[in-house]
Amino acid sequence: MMIDKSKMFLLALGGLSASSCLSAETLVPPKERTGLSNSVIAAVDLPKDFDMSKDRELRMRKITLAPGGGLPMHGHLERPSVAYILSGALIEFRDDGSEPRTLTAGQAYRAFESGHALLNTGSEPAVFIEVDLPTVR
Repeated sequence: MMIDKSKMFLLALGGLSASSCLSAETLVPPKERTGLSNSVIAAVDLPKDFDMSKDRELRMRKITLAPGGGLPMHGHLERPSVAYILSGALIEFRDDGSEPRTLTAGQAYRAFESGHALLNTGSEPAVFIEVDLPTVR
């Protein structure tokens, strides 16, 4: 008996689907935490008088700053943030008199107490994740 190619494909596809469903059906969610490790990499202590009565959202953004690109001096008093550098490097300038610092992949920074500016002097894009608490417009 000879099976044409279209029927063979459908049989193979059906077999893949059945095995995929079977695997998914045998999975069960964990009942306790196992295999987990974590560490706080950046945090902002909000002052007691921080206005949470405003309509706010917890926002996470992936930001890419092209080579030669920059963000001018700005503040985060109304929207505290923490950020994690995924790739590339940034120079952070602060308006508190501290020396500029270089932030590279795997490092985090926080922005709340003082203003800051960011500059990418590298040859590749700098990519970072920023989590903040802006007011909803």
